[in-house]
Amino acid sequence: MRVAIVHLTRMKAPYICVAGVDGQGRSVRPVLAGQQLGRSLLVSEGGPFALGAVVDLGRPRPRPVVPEVEDVVFDPQLTTVEGHLDDATFVDVLGAVAANSLGTVFGSELVKKSGTAAAVPQGSGNASLGVIRIHGAELVLQTRYDRPDLRVHFTDPDFGDLRIKVTDLRLWEDDHATPATANIERIEGKLEDCFLAVGLSRPFAVSSYDGVWHWLQVNNVFPVADPLWERE
Repeated sequence: MRVAIVHLTRMKAPYICVAGVDGQGRSVRPVLAGQQLGRSLLVSEGGPFALGAVVDLGRPRPRPVVPEVEDVVFDPQLTTVEGHLDDATFVDVLGAVAANSLGTVFGSELVKKSGTAAAVPQGSGNASLGVIRIHGAELVLQTRYDRPDLRVHFTDPDFGDLRIKVTDLRLWEDDHATPATANIERIEGKLEDCFLAVGLSRPFAVSSYDGVWHWLQVNNVFPVADPLWERE
């Protein structure tokens, strides 16, 4: 299975999450059986995964669990890098799969929460990954519960104004806890026209809401003018 990597996000250090799109524009999330993906799988650390990389996952085994219908179990030992997309080709890939609204990506199960967030009930939905194109997004770094909190503010045709947590690995230092301020400054003025790789978190409860929810997050931020910007 050949995929172009378009999602690369931080989890609790040293773990990451990776996903791509195949030749038919379908989202694919490679996962390991019984364990999380670690930073050793990054190209920067000798592994196969980087944004814009074209990767052959071998013959992974589908493991769909709603809404994570994109999950496939793969073997890193059988995974090879076939190349890396340039900026123009990467933008073409994003444009080919991008939707114009969150509702188009996640369906009617996605609901707005707390005025500026959105979520899907546990075990619901038809997708957990997608790409949307946005005009006029803004990155905002603040402190919340004594921890750095980085969000993208944007307006969606279906949900209006949103302020969604950003998990883009490039916007965080290697400890996954410290904002990479130089990278934030590099792209924050380029978001008049951008793609957002979006996803749903694994399910968890929030004390102010009943039930368990998959929360909307922004996995990656891709300015059209500088989509594959690298850490400096």
